[in-house]
Amino acid sequence: MATSAALSVPAAPAVRVRGRSGVIRRLLRKPQTLLGAILLSLVLVAAVTAPFLTRFPPDAQAVGDPFAPPSARHPFGTDQFGRDLWTRVLYGGRISLQIGLVAVAIGGTAGVVLGALAGYASGWVDEAAMRLIDILLAFPGILLAIAVVIMLGPGLHNLMIAVGIGAIPTFSRVVRAAVLDAKVRDYVTAARAMGAVDAVILVRHILPNTIAPIIVLATLDVATAILSGTALSYLGMGTRPPTAEWGLMLAEGKDYMRHAWWVGTFPGLVITLAVIGINLLGDGLRDTLDPRLKKAGGSR
Repeated sequence: MATSAALSVPAAPAVRVRGRSGVIRRLLRKPQTLLGAILLSLVLVAAVTAPFLTRFPPDAQAVGDPFAPPSARHPFGTDQFGRDLWTRVLYGGRISLQIGLVAVAIGGTAGVVLGALAGYASGWVDEAAMRLIDILLAFPGILLAIAVVIMLGPGLHNLMIAVGIGAIPTFSRVVRAAVLDAKVRDYVTAARAMGAVDAVILVRHILPNTIAPIIVLATLDVATAILSGTALSYLGMGTRPPTAEWGLMLAEGKDYMRHAWWVGTFPGLVITLAVIGINLLGDGLRDTLDPRLKKAGGSR
């Protein structure tokens, strides 16, 4: 009886923004969001189409003279091994973007599950989960990632796990707050009165209302994860040579800034463009998908 009653309960009124076309129109009305989308698209397209934009392998040495300045043959110049920096920046985007996306997927999945269970169950479950989050928050994100890498060892996969663990607290707190707010709503009370089990209430009625903040947080956290992964690679705790990765390229170029500025400058510029693009796009998504921000803006 409880199962059949639960199936008859209408789904919770999840936050919507008048369809996908409405979201896109609102985003494109904001010049800064449009700029962010363009910058991010350029970086993504360059990384995906890297084999078609260069004729050199990313690790091929002596394709030009060592420390050759930017030219028509080598737009970003060459490094100390005569490797084409344009090629390495393009292929490095694949690794750095992968770090950002996978780390956010790891941290987001674990954080959403932990925050949803803590917010809905309350009691000792909430207390235990929040104490765990407090322990993680006691460490700055980069220090927590360094500690995890030290325990797991350097390498790309361990780097993504470490950065992902550092993202768990933020997702957990945001989802927990959203669940605590949603579970006292009338539609949840009605679903519970009609016999819906806790799993159905949480998955069908509560979690859909956390989608908007999760999307916004995940978008912004990709930029943070890219920077954290870059910092760890710069410190020698991430990808290993001769892998083409932006942070590792920065570390290799720092010793040559006086007489070969292009070795470290171009990877740094691409990192800056990617992070700015992601942040501008994330800010636009936040303004569009968060109804509280829209109401606040309308009341001014």
